[in-house]
Amino acid sequence: GIWRWLTGIRLGLTTLSTFNPQQIRITVDGQPIVSQLMQVTVANARFFGAGIQMAPHARLQDGLLDVCLIPLMNKLQLLASLPLFFSGRHLDRIPDVIYHQGREIEISARREAPVRVDGVIGGRLPIRIRVLPRALGIRLPHRADSSQDPRTI
Repeated sequence: GIWRWLTGIRLGLTTLSTFNPQQIRITVDGQPIVSQLMQVTVANARFFGAGIQMAPHARLQDGLLDVCLIPLMNKLQLLASLPLFFSGRHLDRIPDVIYHQGREIEISARREAPVRVDGVIGGRLPIRIRVLPRALGIRLPHRADSSQDPRTI
């Protein structure tokens, strides 16, 4: 609802106010990317937070992690770009956005930096994230219609 959306906006503005850019090294399945970035998102689903689509090509069942790298920009440019993140159009509308998919992602930086997991600080860089196929068992009610999209059950 609206409170969740407002909480997400508040968290984003708080993070932005304390942002200190640094060079980040990301490795996607062994291929390195080194850049100064505003935002690094690793996702397994399209939406997060208050309906933001940072990884619009992500699919829960494809066995891949989606990586979206937002280039360094000033705060005014970032605020002006917010609607693009909600619609997923940032991939083709913001210059120098990098988007990759892979099974194993490693992220490091020269200085320690916080890592947010579902909006909560869940550790610090460096971090390695990988797909573990069939690592989570999910039980559904017997009446669940197997023809439904699993994301809606």
